[in-house]
Amino acid sequence: MVLVGMVVACFALYAKSCIKDYLECRATVGWPATHGVVDSLAIPETGSRWVSPVLSYRYSVGGQILTGSRLNPTESSLDPDQAKWLSEHLAARDSVEVRYDPENPSRSTLLYGAGADDILQPMVALFALVFVSAIGFGAYGMNRRDTSEAIADALVRHRIGKATP
Repeated sequence: MVLVGMVVACFALYAKSCIKDYLECRATVGWPATHGVVDSLAIPETGSRWVSPVLSYRYSVGGQILTGSRLNPTESSLDPDQAKWLSEHLAARDSVEVRYDPENPSRSTLLYGAGADDILQPMVALFALVFVSAIGFGAYGMNRRDTSEAIADALVRHRIGKATP
């Protein structure tokens, strides 16, 4: 039972993280936009499945010059095809639209919003959580009932097997 609880807790934390990321992506749609300029973009060659671009851009909010490094609200890694596309379409000194958090203008992103595919990960995480919970706790309940029935049967047999004067 402890193992089932640990697995369910892990799925619950993962689902919570996915939902938090999704909601953060959705919130950026309402963030104000301002003009920005790319200072630098580097796509390191890692040879792995994921690439983390190193990005820097400047933007101004209320006369204050700020710098940002987030390409999108939650993810910092891209697959190699996305990284290639980014390096072909974005370079130093390019003008960009920067979305910033009005409550914390130093928090910004170039890409914003959540697409239809962004809801997939939280939905899969929630489905997995429900599935693992149902299977795990269901199996525990069945096992517990079997054990209880076995104990009850043993007690009944023990009483019946005793000779009474």
